[in-house]
Amino acid sequence: MSIEEAKSPHWEDIFDNPPIEFNDTEEYEYTEFLEAQAGGEDIGANQNIFRLYNRDVDPYYLFHKGFIRIRGFLSLATGAGNFAVGSPTDYAGAVKHIYGADTDKAALCNLGNFKLFNKAELKLESTMIQKVDNPANVALVNLLTKLCNDNLDSQGDLIFFYKDTGFGTANVYKYGHNALDGNALAFTNTGVTATQGLLIHDNPFYNEGFLKRWIVCRNQTADAAKTVELIIPLSYLFNFYDECRFPFRGLKHEITLYKEANSSMYIHRGPGTADHMFNLKKMSLWVPRLKPSLTRMAELDAKLASGATQTLAWKDYDFYQSPLVANTTTTYNWRVTAMQSRPSKVFVYFQASTRADGDQTFNKMIFDTLDLRTLEIRVNGHIFPKETLILRQGATNDPDYMRAYLMYLESQNKMLLDDTGAVVSYRDFNKLYNFFVFDLTKMERRVYESISASEIEIRYTLTTGANHYCYTVIESDKRATLQGSNNKMLITL
Repeated sequence: MSIEEAKSPHWEDIFDNPPIEFNDTEEYEYTEFLEAQAGGEDIGANQNIFRLYNRDVDPYYLFHKGFIRIRGFLSLATGAGNFAVGSPTDYAGAVKHIYGADTDKAALCNLGNFKLFNKAELKLESTMIQKVDNPANVALVNLLTKLCNDNLDSQGDLIFFYKDTGFGTANVYKYGHNALDGNALAFTNTGVTATQGLLIHDNPFYNEGFLKRWIVCRNQTADAAKTVELIIPLSYLFNFYDECRFPFRGLKHEITLYKEANSSMYIHRGPGTADHMFNLKKMSLWVPRLKPSLTRMAELDAKLASGATQTLAWKDYDFYQSPLVANTTTTYNWRVTAMQSRPSKVFVYFQASTRADGDQTFNKMIFDTLDLRTLEIRVNGHIFPKETLILRQGATNDPDYMRAYLMYLESQNKMLLDDTGAVVSYRDFNKLYNFFVFDLTKMERRVYESISASEIEIRYTLTTGANHYCYTVIESDKRATLQGSNNKMLITL
């Protein structure tokens, strides 16, 4: 075998790579489209469905860079007033015990901007392009696989993604302290008594994600609500916009959001805090409007007039929740669905019924390990993986979940090959974010031969039963045809 000689990178730029300049865009300006029913006025308390669409279809719009802007505030669920003013330094006296009651702490949960809605739909003209049930949990499993720690502070802040830590509770105190003499700490107005030494230590219950969300949501004064501003990037809500990154023209894009009625799904509070709710006040759609140069315009008009076509491809996501699995059940087989499209990934996670059906003190955006012993999925009767996952998680001296964690890393090529890493550590995978990723793109093609639908089944066993739900998000491939017609675009599934 011969070896081909290549030019060293430092020689490449002398004569071979002239600078690149883009001069084919004369205008790039964000345009606001108000929510249809409210029309710029404050959103009514009883409005549960929200419609957003571009009212002018003639310009080119870059929906890939678009977002939904939301403004609102937290208040007591009773409507009696706003929740109490508080900050991490509001101690009773100079020092407060780390495990004291969080009497004034309530915030939106992680990805609360998504969790405010239980369903989202996207139509182009009258064609349904994508429908997402439980968009927050679909976004969560996607972001846990795709994001890296390097962009959590920037991208995470932008999309209200504040990963939970500790045990996922509403604890905001980073450090704990104990008396060196072993007795209970005695406090004075100026601190601990002089006869006791003080030992400062890390607080294992500290939840950095909740602290950041609480700081965003908490009121600054007792007599006025604090406006919370949130955005939902369209490309994170609908994968169609993440994959189709070009400007559209001549198409009405209509987004419909359905409000979550149960505030316990999107509010997380401390055990000593009253129930809260989020009051939506304003909502609008922001999308960049583009104007091409004359040369580029002529080229695009010619394409549209000639009926040029392009195949579009994106990922669709379907969310499923099992029936309640009773604590008397230790073996469970769940036939999830039979879908027309071919699945590419299956995400599986579990929540105890106390969490899933619980009040606002239960964090709905973390998962439960339960006492899972084995797990596998079946696609058209074929087992995946071929060797069933054997698991031991939670508080055990004999853990066994490395293989499941490696499957999570491999699903995004982050196993030793990608130095950006993953946002879920091996430890957190066992405690807060123990979800399982089955990458079916590496499955034998004969599994789908002569089959009109793909049947998905999940099978698992538990050492000890527990009242719980199993959840799955199924990623599948979707296609459409884009065609030019009379200086505009048409789309056909």
